Amino acid sequence: MSHDREKDELDRVDELDAFIFGRDELRLNPRHDWRRVELEGMRRGDTHQIPLLVRLEPALPLYGNPPPKCRPPPVIQDVTAWTQFWFTAKGTVVQPDNLATFQLTLGAGIVVVNAHAGQLLATVPPIATRSQPDGVVRLVYDVQGKDGAGNIWTFQYGTPPTYPDVSRAIS
Repeated sequence: MSHDREKDELDRVDELDAFIFGRDELRLNPRHDWRRVELEGMRRGDTHQIPLLVRLEPALPLYGNPPPKCRPPPVIQDVTAWTQFWFTAKGTVVQPDNLATFQLTLGAGIVVVNAHAGQLLATVPPIATRSQPDGVVRLVYDVQGKDGAGNIWTFQYGTPPTYPDVSRAIS
């Protein structure tokens, strides 16, 4: 793939990303969506360990929705009673989960490091990205959790690039 074509494809992904995640709004007010975390680029076929922190916005008062600058900061959650976590990465948002590039779950790629401090560790195995094509591939990802009451919360998302590897002689 030529450099120009690769750049054009990433520009299209960035435009879609801006539409889906509101990048312009985020640029205007960085505190607006604290869940957006841009991971460092992943290298195809490598093991990646990604520390995760479960934070949620405190409940807003019933009498109105304050502007983003006036909202209280997110609060770290104690995840002792949480029953499941999912880290899903796909080529596009509309792609079904069963066709995701990879999906990690609690006990299958995600471990709780410190439940009281909301700290998790996601480990992406080499096989998860090994089939990515040559060239830079931009994935979309989110990390969700299910609390003890059965509520599903998205506490992190973004668009990490996956870069090609050079060495293919691995055992």
